[in-house]
Amino acid sequence: MKALGKTKGGPGLQLIDAPVPKPEFGEVLIKVKYASICGSDVHIYKWDEFAQSEITKFPRIIGHESAGEIVEIGEGVEGLKIGDFVGIETHIACGKCYQCRIGKKHVCKNVKILGFHRDGAFAEYMTYLRKTSGRYRKQYQNIGFPSWSPWEMRWIPPSRVI
Repeated sequence: MKALGKTKGGPGLQLIDAPVPKPEFGEVLIKVKYASICGSDVHIYKWDEFAQSEITKFPRIIGHESAGEIVEIGEGVEGLKIGDFVGIETHIACGKCYQCRIGKKHVCKNVKILGFHRDGAFAEYMTYLRKTSGRYRKQYQNIGFPSWSPWEMRWIPPSRVI
């Protein structure tokens, strides 16, 4: 598959050929339908101090503002089905730190970010965790392509974002 990412440190991005990922236990495979640029993607492109401190593994597929269709379901995933259209929660909480244990996953001490700490959405396909942030839920089926975009996701209630 084609993907946009970093193959090495330094300014710029590279168009790369990457294997289609296979969902592991608790993950789904998503065919990316929409992806938009976030300010953090600009940090990665410029390769500033922030990007250098966060991206430590190459190659890294970037991008996290995204939505797509579930095309494969890994073992241990319940409540979702092939064909579900989903929006992506970009912050991956650990579930173990104090903040997570008291229900404040949005300020997780060990948070990981899609496109920084694991491969992201600027690709044809991506895998994603079923349990991430406890917010992995299916999109309502009446949202069609291309009647909305990830830019509008801030208006989608949490029950519609995974």
